[in-house]
Amino acid sequence: MSASDLNFGEMYEFVKGDRFSPTKETEIKAVLNTVYGTGWNSNQWDFRYNDVNVSVEAGNRVLQDTPDDLGPINVLVNESGWRVNYEPPRAFFQYAQGITDLSAPTIYTRTTDEVLLAPTPETSSTQWRVAYEKRMQFMVDDDDTPNWPAEHRYNYLVQAARAQMLASENDPTFDVPQGYSEQALEAVKRDYISDRRYSLLQYGRDALAGAEYEGSV
Repeated sequence: MSASDLNFGEMYEFVKGDRFSPTKETEIKAVLNTVYGTGWNSNQWDFRYNDVNVSVEAGNRVLQDTPDDLGPINVLVNESGWRVNYEPPRAFFQYAQGITDLSAPTIYTRTTDEVLLAPTPETSSTQWRVAYEKRMQFMVDDDDTPNWPAEHRYNYLVQAARAQMLASENDPTFDVPQGYSEQALEAVKRDYISDRRYSLLQYGRDALAGAEYEGSV
């Protein structure tokens, strides 16, 4: 079994190894998801963001074909590239109640997992686009894969989960995988937080490199 591009079942097997009994499967998988959630929420990772096509249907104010992992919306644009503005639910419904005619939507709001538009679209289109922050989805089935960089799944997710399992049983060797996982998380920060990479440049030493970079854009 390779230690790259691991799915949920493979990560479980690595954590379990020869140290833990198969009766610990539920606990190990819960710890893996906990580690995944902690890592996911620890930073604004580059891989948390996405943009996809969505669609509107004439006479239907619900935005169609939204992704399953739709979290906070950063930008919603129509087929012409015009931005559709967000309104909080209360303001949205106050505005929408007075509109009965179909027209081009100018605002949207969120209610649970639905995105609502106002005015209600008068024409259908599959060329709308939404840029958004992904909502983390816990792993359930063995073939589920975390939305976590494949090259860091073993060194962070597996090692951090193994450390927690060992610590829960008062095994003093927990500090070894814990050290690996902490180093791995720093590597993920280096690789997947673009703002952090540029903030680490040193004034003076990197001024020339920064000027070359700006001139190349």
